[in-house]
Amino acid sequence: MKAQMEKRGEYNKKLKSILNDEQYEKYEKMQKHHGHHGHGGPRHGGPRGPRPERAPQE
Repeated sequence: MKAQMEKRGEYNKKLKSILNDEQYEKYEKMQKHHGHHGHGGPRHGGPRGPRPERAPQE
């Protein structure tokens, strides 16, 4: 986990050197809002509920 956090820090340093202050601030807000779950986080994927019954199509 420590190595992963170090990689994240290096990535953020590179990103900050590329983006302007406003863009980097927006990136940080997005990271805080979305967390580090990626697409496998609690809002994405997982089991689905039962499907509603459909009327047969003609």
